[in-house]
Amino acid sequence: MSKSCEKSLAQRMQPFLIVTLAAAFYVYEFFVRVTPSAMTTELMQDFNIDTSGLGLLCALFFYGYAPMQIPAGLMLDRFGPRLLISTAAFLCGLSTLLFGITHSLLLASAARLIIGISSAFAFVGALVMASRWFSAKYFAFITGLIQFTGSLGAIAGAAPVAVFVTYFGWRSTQVGVGLVGIGLSVLMWICIRSHPDREANLAKQHRHQTTTEWQKLKALLSNHQTLVNGVVAFCAWAPMTVFLVLWGVPFLTKLYDTNTAMATRIIAAGWMGTAIGAPFFGWWSNRINSRRIPLITASIIALIASLFVIYLPSPPMLCTLSMLFLMGLAASAMTVTFGVVQDLHPPSMAGTAVGYTNMMMIGAGVVLQPVVGFILDYLWNGELLNAAPVSQLHDYRVALSCIPFCSIVGLIACLFLKETHCVAQYSLKKL
Repeated sequence: MSKSCEKSLAQRMQPFLIVTLAAAFYVYEFFVRVTPSAMTTELMQDFNIDTSGLGLLCALFFYGYAPMQIPAGLMLDRFGPRLLISTAAFLCGLSTLLFGITHSLLLASAARLIIGISSAFAFVGALVMASRWFSAKYFAFITGLIQFTGSLGAIAGAAPVAVFVTYFGWRSTQVGVGLVGIGLSVLMWICIRSHPDREANLAKQHRHQTTTEWQKLKALLSNHQTLVNGVVAFCAWAPMTVFLVLWGVPFLTKLYDTNTAMATRIIAAGWMGTAIGAPFFGWWSNRINSRRIPLITASIIALIASLFVIYLPSPPMLCTLSMLFLMGLAASAMTVTFGVVQDLHPPSMAGTAVGYTNMMMIGAGVVLQPVVGFILDYLWNGELLNAAPVSQLHDYRVALSCIPFCSIVGLIACLFLKETHCVAQYSLKKL
C-alpha cells in the first residue's frame, strides 16, 4: 500500500520536476545572455572594439537565437524535447566556455552566435514541456512562472557577475559559467522525459491536422491574429532586450556617475519587476478571461515608465528604481502573448506557435541592440577611457528613444488584437 502511494506521489510530482528542469536551461541561457552587460568595458578593451562593435558582438546571440525559434519549435514538435534540450544545453555551455578562453574576435563572435542558436531551444522547450505535462488552462500562468525563473537568471547574470568579474576577471567567470552549462545538460538528459503516456494518444488524435512542417507553418502564418500578436510580443520585450540586457548599465553609469557594479544593482529592479509580473499577468489574464486588457495595460505602463527612466533629468535613485521595476513589470506581460497563440492553435502546433512568438519577441534584440550601438557610435565625440569609447548622456537618450517608440507601436497593435477570452479559437475539423 505504501509503495502504491509512493508511486502515486512520484507520478504527481513528475510533471513539476520535468518542467522545472527544462526551465533550468532557460534560467541558464538567460544568465549567459545578459552577462555581457556586466563586462562591457572589459570586452571592448580585450577585443579592441568600439560601442557599435560591442553591440554587434552581443547581438550575435540574437542573430542565432531569433531565426532558430520556428525551426526549434518544428523540431521539438517532431522529435521531442529530451534529446534537443539536453544537446542544446551542452552546446550552450561549451560555447560559453570557448567565449571565455578565446582571444580571437572571430571565434568569440562564432561562440556568441552558437550560444544564441543553442539557447533557442530553452524557452520554447520549456513551454512545449508545459503544454504536454499540464492542462491548457494553466498555460499562461505556467509561462509566467517560467519567465519568472528566467528573470532570476537575468538578476544573477548582472550584479553578481559584475562582482565575479571584479575579483576573478571576465574570462574565468565565463569559463565557470560554461562548465555549469555542461553539467546541467547531463542532468537533463538523465531526468527529462519528452511526454507522459497520454501524449501518444494526443499525437494520434491530431496527426491528421498538420502532418508536415510546411503545413504547420502555413497554418500558423495564415492566421493574421498570430502576426499581430507577434508585433505585440516584439514591442513588449523591446525595453528589456535593449535597456536591461545591454545598454542600461552604461547609461546608468553615466547618469549617476557610478561604476558598473552599482549600475547592475540598479538594473536588477527591472528584472525584479519581470519576475513578479510574469506569473501575475498570466494569472490575471486567466482570472478575467481576457488577453487584450492585460496587454493594453502593460503597454501604457511601459510607455510611461520608459519616458521617466530615459528622459527625466537628474532623477532621484528611488524614482529610477521604481520606474525600472514598472518597466520590467510591463514587459513581463509578453507571457500573455503565448497564451494568445495557445488559444489560436492546436496542441500539435505548440512548439511551432510558441517558437514564432518567441522569435518575434527576441527580434527586438536582433534589430534594436545594434541600432542603439550604431547611433551611439555616430554621435560619439571621440572621448576615450582606458582605450574604450565613452558616450555622453545625451547620446544615450537619443539612441534609447526606440524604447518608448516601441511601446507606442505595441499599444496600437493591441487595439487590432481580437479578444480570445482565453478560449480555443481553432476548429479541429478545419485543420
